[in-house]
Amino acid sequence: MKKTLFAVALVVLASVTLFAQSSQTYGVPTHVVSNVGNIGHATAYQEPVTLKKIYSNLGTKTDAFDWTNGWLIAGPSAPLGHEQFIGYGFTPTKAHTATQIRAAAFYFSSGGGGNDFNFGIWSDSSGVPGTEIQGKDKKNLPTWTGQQSDCCKTQNVTIKATKLKKGVPYWVVLTNAASVANAEGAWDFVWNDATGNQAYNLGSGWATEQVQVSAFAVYGTK
Repeated sequence: MKKTLFAVALVVLASVTLFAQSSQTYGVPTHVVSNVGNIGHATAYQEPVTLKKIYSNLGTKTDAFDWTNGWLIAGPSAPLGHEQFIGYGFTPTKAHTATQIRAAAFYFSSGGGGNDFNFGIWSDSSGVPGTEIQGKDKKNLPTWTGQQSDCCKTQNVTIKATKLKKGVPYWVVLTNAASVANAEGAWDFVWNDATGNQAYNLGSGWATEQVQVSAFAVYGTK
């Protein structure tokens, strides 16, 4: 009987550990990782039929992004203990007018921070984000769990029509909303965990590194 109870206890402990979540440093910024592990991700996704795709690293409609890993997005007063803004560059191949940003972004509730974030298109300044050209805050993001229940929807933010020039580099940057300094979220990796150039700001200016990139897209009217 004792042996049976011990075996059951081990199974319960293993189950708790399996679905736990944690944050850790990977490269320079901090990211969150699910103890479920990278077991494949069937993340349903539907592109907008009325908008033009300007840039996207989202996967197919059955595998849009990796819900088991993501970079933290943190305001200066977030539970993380310091600011952490993340950005990725894109360069339009023709002139466009951007009207929507999509990102695999979630609220990270572990430390009880705020849930209000800014999704923005920024200018380029010598290879790092410069200033925000256009953006919009979005609050009440779904909570990141690191489980397959996180699947199915990106956060879609409509911005004022923003003209983008052909061949000019821009950035999509996620930060806390200015009014919620303790906001803390997670921006999930691309579907295949591909590496690329990531910009990060931990409170003392922008820098870059080659790491797994987060999933996002920019759409517009032309």
